[in-house]
Amino acid sequence: MEVFVPECENYFPDQCLGGKMQFDENRKDCLKNPSIIIELLSPGTESVDRGEKI
Repeated sequence: MEVFVPECENYFPDQCLGGKMQFDENRKDCLKNPSIIIELLSPGTESVDRGEKI
């Protein structure tokens, strides 16, 4: 699921967790309030995963 992050707009984390989900008013597929965002690193994608999220 796409997540709204003000610093970099939106991106797709590997996993996100939270309480009651709140979505963007204009996009019901974009989560606004995750409590935890999880990004998994692997040797093949580590340089991309550690970079700026755009």
